[in-house]
Amino acid sequence: MSHFSASLFCLLSLTIAQQPKRKAMAMALILGLFGALPLSGAPLLAQSLPSASSASSPISADSDAEIYSQVQEQWGTVRSLAQQGQVEAATARLNQSIALAKSIQSIDSRDRILHSIGLGWLNLSAGLEPVQAIAQAMTYETLGTTDQLRVELEKALIAAYVQADQIPQAIALVDPLPSGIRDQQAAYLIETLVQAGNLSAALPLAERFISAESYLRYQTSNSIIRAYIAHRTIQCCSGILQAQPFADPFDQARALEDIARWAGRAGQLETASATVDQIVADHRAPALVELARLYYYRGQPETAIDLLAAATQLPPNPSDAQSGWTATKLIAQAYAEFKQPTQAQQVLDDAANAPLDGDTYFPVSRIEAYLAIGAIDRATVLLNSLNDDGLKYEAMLRVAKTHSDQGRQAEAIALLNQIPDRALMPLPEYADPKVELLTQILDTTIENQPENGSFDLATQIAKSFENPATQVLSWVKIAAIYPENQRTAAIEALDQALVIARTIERDFVLIDRHLSYSKSNADLLEVVAEGYRSIGQADQAVATIREALMALQAFRSESPLALGGVREGEIDYGAIAQLAHDWQQQDFHEEAIGELEKQLAETESGTETSEIETFDTLSATNQILRLVRLTYDPNQAPSERPQHYLARLADLREQPTAPAEQIALLIGLIFVYQEIDQHPAIAEIAQQIIELTAQLPVEERDGSLTSLAFAISPIFASETEALLNLVKDLLSQISSPQSQVEGLRPIINEAVISNQTAVKDLLSQISSPQSQVIGLQLIINEAAISNQTALALAYFEDFLSLSEQSLSPSDRDNALVNLNNTFVFRTADTPTLPPATPAQVAILMRIPQYISDPGLRAFVAISIAPFLSPTESAPFYTALAETLAQQPNTYAKREMLWNSLNYAISLKYFDHAEHLATSLDDGYRQYALGWIETARQQP
Repeated sequence: MSHFSASLFCLLSLTIAQQPKRKAMAMALILGLFGALPLSGAPLLAQSLPSASSASSPISADSDAEIYSQVQEQWGTVRSLAQQGQVEAATARLNQSIALAKSIQSIDSRDRILHSIGLGWLNLSAGLEPVQAIAQAMTYETLGTTDQLRVELEKALIAAYVQADQIPQAIALVDPLPSGIRDQQAAYLIETLVQAGNLSAALPLAERFISAESYLRYQTSNSIIRAYIAHRTIQCCSGILQAQPFADPFDQARALEDIARWAGRAGQLETASATVDQIVADHRAPALVELARLYYYRGQPETAIDLLAAATQLPPNPSDAQSGWTATKLIAQAYAEFKQPTQAQQVLDDAANAPLDGDTYFPVSRIEAYLAIGAIDRATVLLNSLNDDGLKYEAMLRVAKTHSDQGRQAEAIALLNQIPDRALMPLPEYADPKVELLTQILDTTIENQPENGSFDLATQIAKSFENPATQVLSWVKIAAIYPENQRTAAIEALDQALVIARTIERDFVLIDRHLSYSKSNADLLEVVAEGYRSIGQADQAVATIREALMALQAFRSESPLALGGVREGEIDYGAIAQLAHDWQQQDFHEEAIGELEKQLAETESGTETSEIETFDTLSATNQILRLVRLTYDPNQAPSERPQHYLARLADLREQPTAPAEQIALLIGLIFVYQEIDQHPAIAEIAQQIIELTAQLPVEERDGSLTSLAFAISPIFASETEALLNLVKDLLSQISSPQSQVEGLRPIINEAVISNQTAVKDLLSQISSPQSQVIGLQLIINEAAISNQTALALAYFEDFLSLSEQSLSPSDRDNALVNLNNTFVFRTADTPTLPPATPAQVAILMRIPQYISDPGLRAFVAISIAPFLSPTESAPFYTALAETLAQQPNTYAKREMLWNSLNYAISLKYFDHAEHLATSLDDGYRQYALGWIETARQQP
């Protein structure tokens, strides 16, 4: 056993403080510290067993269903006995349940219920022995599922053995397993031991169970090494790698680089340098660059630059030419970061004579590298030397993007004008990056409130678009930004848009390489008309929208289809009719309605056809619904026309059709009745839909019922008891708890949540307590966003009570994290976070204290801190420091803090970063504070 001699000193010198049994599973999952490997502390579910109907495949026979029900009943008795402390009686009844479950013929149903029994027994903490027998009665590939139920149960048992310090039993469980499963479970055991701090048990298992060639070996050994790093025994790590080297030199180099990085961050620069020297020369450059950064941020720039110079002298990897170029770019970027632009450019210049064989993209990659170090002039010289048009256009885009990012929009536009449309992306189903960048520049120019010639820049961009339709839309955007005292300029911009729109007789729209359709210029004329209207040019607006109507009429008189496409005339007529109504042009409104009525007549007579009926050709029913909307005016006396169409819809309701089609008609009718304020009829229609769903196949019912919930949601702005009873009935008809939550989601608004009794009744219709918790998350979020602090806190107390009763501690922690994320991560990627409402702050401030896992509690607290005001954050940072102090001093903790630091610095939250740095150990803290100060000084 060679690993013992290599690591004896480490094992003797390592002192680990007493650690809690349950580890920070969820935090490690978030940080992705262990790749795809499962983590210890996995939630133990199964307080209750799944119903027979919840299995993914039906039970194979009536006898199976009967046995399944018997097992469910017995499990209730087992749980009750165990909770009363009658473990012996509970175990006897458990064995009877297992024997009965094993007689189920359906493999899928059998494994699912055994899986739930096993997890449920573990959750009762009544002994571990029966669970291994349960797992052995299961298969590794349950029919019809990819859940690997037996693997999951064995992992939970392994975690329980480690928590109970029964390591030999865990090893005995893993040892006889089939080879592929054995490696996977052994890796999980090692990870669990590492997280528990039991490195003396974990270290020999990697060599015993997992071959050196396996990627699992890299993951597990790397986890062990990181644990040693966490406990400041960095000197031991390289000895472990010498005794148990990775088969792949790249893996070996990466592990040594990780050791060197953390040694340097801890202030052990000599150890870091010695570790980097152990990396083979042709893999060493990235580690030397990282080591140079460590010296630079600890105030030793001369040493840092010397290390970069040494990195340039290293030989390339003969088996991977690309790695040499990657290293060159890293070195050049580091020189630029250290304010050595001349050396940065020289490194790239020296690499010019050694292009990568067979890499046709290398010239563009070189230009990208110069741009990355700020050498845009050199990049432009290289761009001008390119002869291949494809490469030149790619390079132009990148240089233009750099100009734009640095505020040189004119230079960016000049380059983009040299790139033909679709030269960079010929496939029509994907956006053209050139047009995207031009549009971004135009939008940025408009958002920045044009000053000092910015109008000229905007008009220059509009002229740069090759597509006339895009030009029209750009001129309309520009017209909207002129101030009141430049109304003439705005009119001229719209006049220019109108001239261009008139040149487009037919616009071909490409959906993908195989499908396109043609349309008139009516939609563009509509946009121009609305532009005129917005600046007070009412007469010109009406004239332009009339022109749009004539364009549609002319288009329809010709062949309605082009290139196998689908016309959009129906949609445009409706939009024109609506505009005419809004602009009080009654005669014009009637004319547009008349065109829609002609279309309806054509549809009903069967004269209107389409080769692709699934796109925009409207059915008669939908056209009638639309006509009702367009002809009903609540400000006028009831007219015959909408009543006529409503009567026709009533006739359609009586016609025998398939339930799904009838439901679609009725849901459309609900939307119409909402628009014409006939709410009393909606409840009757909704009840009819609920009854119709019973005739649908089981797999379609939930979708129809959640669609109904969405349809009736607008009328809940003023909730009534009748409406709430309707929703209760709707939710009770939905079979899936997840779909029940989706049915609840659309009706959650201020009016509904203010009635706590009604909310309680609605939640009671959701069949799963876990899904009820999710429903409460939605309700808390609505109350917090609408700044109803007292109500939000009341629902938060309900959330805590329900999650305490129905969830395992791990699941409860995750539910709290999810609630936190609804407030935090929606906006955490924006450089300036919008202020949280007082109600949101009140909830955020309370969440961490209820999270049991110290690592996860710290992670959540860190995510909350930037949202708080200085007054709120002072005591919060004190509490955060106490939370971090409670967490074991693991690699995971340090990695979490370091990633959070990096994130805070990237968003320029320097004060927040400094608070995080103070929670690091002395050596790490010094490095982090130097890093923050350097970042503060960057422009």
